Amino acid sequence: MTTNGEIFSMKRLTRLVVANELSNNHHMRKIHRLFGRVFIEDVFTPRGPVNRKMYINRGQVEDDLARSANDTLHIIIFGNSGCGKSWLYKKVFKEKGIFFLTVNLSGASSQQSIAKELVSTVGRRNGTGRVKKAKSHGFSWFITYSETEELSTELDGHDAFLNALKHCRKLAGRRPAFLVFENLELIFEQRDLLRELGNIIALLDDDQFAKFDVRIAIVGTPSNIRNYFRSVPRLETIANRLIELEEIARLSDEDVARFVERGFRTLLKYREETNAVNYLIRRAITVTRGNAQRLHEFCKEVALQGQQDRFLSLERIEKGEREWLRRRFHINQTTVASWIVDPARETALMGQYLKDGYVSDLLLQNLYLCALGLVKEDEFTVQDVTELIQDELSAHPVTQKVLRKLEGQIAMRTGSMLAKLADDINGASHPILDRFEPPSGNRIFRFRDMQYQMCLSSMFNVFDNGRRVEINHPSWVSSTDDAQQRTSVE
Repeated sequence: MTTNGEIFSMKRLTRLVVANELSNNHHMRKIHRLFGRVFIEDVFTPRGPVNRKMYINRGQVEDDLARSANDTLHIIIFGNSGCGKSWLYKKVFKEKGIFFLTVNLSGASSQQSIAKELVSTVGRRNGTGRVKKAKSHGFSWFITYSETEELSTELDGHDAFLNALKHCRKLAGRRPAFLVFENLELIFEQRDLLRELGNIIALLDDDQFAKFDVRIAIVGTPSNIRNYFRSVPRLETIANRLIELEEIARLSDEDVARFVERGFRTLLKYREETNAVNYLIRRAITVTRGNAQRLHEFCKEVALQGQQDRFLSLERIEKGEREWLRRRFHINQTTVASWIVDPARETALMGQYLKDGYVSDLLLQNLYLCALGLVKEDEFTVQDVTELIQDELSAHPVTQKVLRKLEGQIAMRTGSMLAKLADDINGASHPILDRFEPPSGNRIFRFRDMQYQMCLSSMFNVFDNGRRVEINHPSWVSSTDDAQQRTSVE
């Protein structure tokens, strides 16, 4: 028996046929979607609106944001780039019926003014209004207004903010409302813009601004923004108006596994070679480090390799990984590759060590690069890396034959190697680490760009606690050979 839904679908299909639109691939996809087919771009979406099919719940952080949205303090949401900050607040705000207007601080950075970006944001959002030029202390702004709104001939930062609050409240109606400032990291080194942001927050204590009942949410990668405001004269009290949520962390290994299975098995319904999905999960955990945006990118590239027959194989997974690295991280991959020591040279250095006992930094370099690819925390110390080598790379030839004989010198050599990768002390042109010296005295390291670690994780495949390590070096891949060349160190 034909259902009403099927009749409706057939009517739409008939209209498309009559309109002679079937030759267009875009319309063909519309027809397929009409009958329930799911496409790769429907599942793996690195950017754009919240993808509810693939969204991974963040549990406690979502609950904290929902509670904070009902509080009186302004909110700071921070985490590494690509970790899912924007999707998180958009999902929570939508579920709770909260209106929000997003102000991109990249525009403020380029214009050297948050007030200007506020005006631009309101103008873009209110597409039905007319646009008129207004002078403001030596430069011109364009603002959007309706026929009945008054337009001041002099528009300063206060007026721009007031206009944004008025616009936000008008669109929100009776709903709670937020102005969301995204990409804080783009102005974090610009003290004038941070001071302007602080002044905006302070203005919300003024009755003229507070009457609109619009709060501020700040989204970006830096942490401790509250401490910054405490350090700026006349802005120290602003810190008391802010609540900083727990950092938006990487996805757990279990989250990544659920993501991959949901995408390939449940939604795309890919057939698979034996253990292909399990292998893909392991590679996704290793190379994306639980970064939500990178996970979408990686899985999309792998899925594209099998889109014709919807089949997932080990070979296609490896090809997809190489394509992902090449397309997304070419510069980072080249930088990381410049640090890798050719295994033939490493073997020669090992022979020299066994002969005369001389331990070259180059002999240790690949071991430490391999270890850095396994680090799970965003920030780490010399002790963290030393313990990781002793635990997870205990069977590595360099660990067995060299480090164990150094005994008490291991931590010193670790510190020396990390400093080399951070400080460029031996003439390398592209350091991959940053080093910090906190008051406690324990040096803290982190990657200058998380993409460096993703490249390391992909370039070093570790087996049996390091007993065998495969190095996937991009410059060792023949242009005529599609298969990735691997050099094993045993």
